Amino acid sequence: MKPEAFLFISHTAARTGAPIELLRFLGWLRKNTPNRILIILQHGGEMEADFRALGTTRVWKRAPRKANRWVRKIRDLLRWEAVWNRLRLGMIRRWLARYRVELVYANTAFVGETLGELKSVPGLRVCRLHEMEYTLRNYSFPRGFRSFQRTLGLCGQYIVVSDAVARNLTRNHGVPMESVRQVHGSVEPVDREYYLDPKRISSMKETLGIPPGSPVVGGCGWIQWRKGPDLFVQLAALARRMQREDIHFLWLGGDREDLRFRQLAFDIARAGLSERVHLTGHQADPYPYYALMHVLAMVSREDPFPLVNLEAGLLGIPIVCFQGGGGSEEWSSRGCGRVVPYLDLGAFWQQVRLLLNDRELREKMGANCRREAENLLVDRNAPRLYRVLQDIRSGSG
Repeated sequence: MKPEAFLFISHTAARTGAPIELLRFLGWLRKNTPNRILIILQHGGEMEADFRALGTTRVWKRAPRKANRWVRKIRDLLRWEAVWNRLRLGMIRRWLARYRVELVYANTAFVGETLGELKSVPGLRVCRLHEMEYTLRNYSFPRGFRSFQRTLGLCGQYIVVSDAVARNLTRNHGVPMESVRQVHGSVEPVDREYYLDPKRISSMKETLGIPPGSPVVGGCGWIQWRKGPDLFVQLAALARRMQREDIHFLWLGGDREDLRFRQLAFDIARAGLSERVHLTGHQADPYPYYALMHVLAMVSREDPFPLVNLEAGLLGIPIVCFQGGGGSEEWSSRGCGRVVPYLDLGAFWQQVRLLLNDRELREKMGANCRREAENLLVDRNAPRLYRVLQDIRSGSG
């Protein structure tokens, strides 16, 4: 008899929120359940080894190796990439045929192409949805939206990461409420005392060129329009106009080689903010940088339920965010921060200044952040997700 298995499909193995959350769930699943784990990565990425450590893993599409112009032309003429993708897909189908797949777990809206190619694979289809409307409409436009539409057509049940994602899915895409369940993302535990050690913080500030007594406003994410790094720079410029040149602004994340990163650095330099705004680029361990922050400025135009809120929350960092921007508003409603009208940077600055000036309020909100983040630690939260999957499989809940 064929062995039973759960099949997990990730759109990428890049170091972004949705694949990271999936890895955390798979780590718990492997330690705490007997389920056999199969993984398909629609595209590869730097975390492939992490996936392979948790289950049998196959990568469907790989970016072609760098080559000179003539080799690229020959490859395009022969449709070499498409040929290799079809060959790998055939091998994936033969591999899956060895198992009795009980559950297909589509991690994100953008695995519709893989789901469509694997229609013959049995098993209940569940989509773990992280995305809101802008991303659904514009991620890899128009291919990404077509992929989402295929996901809608092939999945009958959805587990969303926040109220904002649920509302968007039901109001804008006609998914029945009874087909939608909510489980927030998870966060790994962290040694707070280690990262919040004053000597360590002082050393980090010295490395970055931040004076010892200067307050730090943090931002985080890839350098892309949705995350609002341009608004972060405008916030820093506004602080300077308000005669608060003691405040430093620290943006954590982004690829230094990417054009958008260089464009942001250009804006910072042209605005005369190079000594006040610091870009760290991507960091494998973000916590030394969170530890410097007094307030986290969540300037995202749209973010479903940012893991950065949870990670910074473990260190007691409150946030300020925009109304209607997604899961950060939900996080703030639990006493973890303040919400301001969408794109109102004046109001945003007022709340940042309030939290910087009022240590008692900042510490009170920070304690709320720690409480809420600790409730979403993997060992507490992953069982919730697993129970929902079991309820869906049994047809209850």
